[in-house]
Amino acid sequence: MKRLLAIITLLAAVLSLAAQQTHVKAPYIGRVSLAVNGDEARQPILTLNGNEQLTISFDALTPEQQRFTWRVEHCDVDWHTTDALFESEYLAAPPEGEPIADYQESLLTATLYTHYTFSIPSDNGTARPLLSGNYRVSVYDESNDNEPVLSACFMVVDKRAKLTLQLTADTDIDYRREHQQLSVTADLGALTLINANDEVRLLCQQNRSQHFTLQAPPPTYIIGSTLRWDHCRALIFPAGNEYRKFEMPSTRVPGMHIDRLLYDGEGYAAALLPDQPYRDYYYDEDQNGRALIYTERSNNADTEADYVLTHFTLATEQLPQAEIYIDGWWADGSDDYLMTYNPEAQAYEADILLKQGYYSYRYLAVESRNNQTALVYNLDGNYYQTENEYTLYLYYRPVGTRYWQLIATHNTNYKL
Repeated sequence: MKRLLAIITLLAAVLSLAAQQTHVKAPYIGRVSLAVNGDEARQPILTLNGNEQLTISFDALTPEQQRFTWRVEHCDVDWHTTDALFESEYLAAPPEGEPIADYQESLLTATLYTHYTFSIPSDNGTARPLLSGNYRVSVYDESNDNEPVLSACFMVVDKRAKLTLQLTADTDIDYRREHQQLSVTADLGALTLINANDEVRLLCQQNRSQHFTLQAPPPTYIIGSTLRWDHCRALIFPAGNEYRKFEMPSTRVPGMHIDRLLYDGEGYAAALLPDQPYRDYYYDEDQNGRALIYTERSNNADTEADYVLTHFTLATEQLPQAEIYIDGWWADGSDDYLMTYNPEAQAYEADILLKQGYYSYRYLAVESRNNQTALVYNLDGNYYQTENEYTLYLYYRPVGTRYWQLIATHNTNYKL
C-alpha cells in the first residue's frame, strides 16, 4: 500500500520539467553556476523591469581557450520554446552570437581549465528580458562547429498576483508519517479570469528538484479572483530524509566524510566514506542539495579551486528494477550521476569529477515502466519531520494571448 500511494503521489509529476535545470552537453564542461546578484543560493528568478542580474559561469576543462557564444529563448510552462514569439518581442538587444569575452585561466591547479562568465542582462544592456515567463539560455562552442555545450534555465516574474502556502504533515494519505501536503491560495487581484482550467497553471516544487515537481489540478475553489487548492491529493509530496554532505576544501588533508585523498601525478582523486541507506529519520542541518565552491588556499575559488575525481559508494543490495542516481542542485540528472552496481563490493559506485568545496547530496532510485519514469523515491526513506524547501510558480495565459506569463512565485521551508 505504501508503494502504491507513493506511485499515485508522483504520477502527477510534470516530467517535461526535466529541462528546468542546468544540462551539460559536452564532456569538457565542468561546473556550471547561476547566481542572482552574486548569490548562488537564490532561485534563478529575475523581476521584470527590476535591477537583478543573473550571472552564468562555467569551466571549460581544456588547456586552450575556446570561443563560446550564447543565445536566450522564451519557453512555455513545459519548457518548450515559445514559437509564437519573435526574439525581439521578449529580448531587448539580443546577443546575436556575441562571444563570451570574460574568461580567466586556472591558476596553480592540477586540472587545467578556463573559467567563463556572462550576465543577463549584460552590463551593456544586451539580452534584457522584456516579458515574464520561463527562459532557457544555451551556450555554443563556435570553435567546434557551434556544438551546444550547456543549457541553463531561469525565470522572469511580473508580480501581478499573490501566493500563500500552508504546509502540514497531517495529509490526506497519512497522519505524521511519510508525507507533506500543500494547501495554496492565489489572489489574482485585478487580472481577468474567464476559465481557470485553461488560463492558470500552478507548479509546486520540492527542494528545487526536477524529480519532485508537481502540476496542480484545477483549483478546488474559485471565489471571485481568489483560487484555492485545499485537500488536494495531487499536492502531497513524499517527505524524504535529510540530505547527506561532504566537503573537500583541501587537496592535502581529507575533509568531512572524505576517507582518503590521492594524487597520481596528473590529478587528484578522493574516496568518500561508504554510505548505507538510513534506517530511520536522520536529523541534520542540511542544505537541501546545495553546493558551495571554495578552497582553503585562496579566496578566488573560481580559478584556483581544483577538480577532484570523487568516488561515491552506497553499500546496499542491488535493486534490479531501478537505476540509482546521485542527486543535488549541482547534479543535472544525466548518466554522469548514474551509479553502477559492484557485486563484489555489494555496493553501488560512481566516480564524478567535482570542483573543490561543500556538497549536499542524496541517493534517488528511478524505476521505469514501458520506458517512462513511473516512480522516483529517496533510498533513505520518507519521514514527516524532514525539513524541505517548497517553491510555487503561478503562470497565467489569458485567452487570445501567445505566451505563458509568470505572475507570482513563493518560497518557504517546512520545518517542525
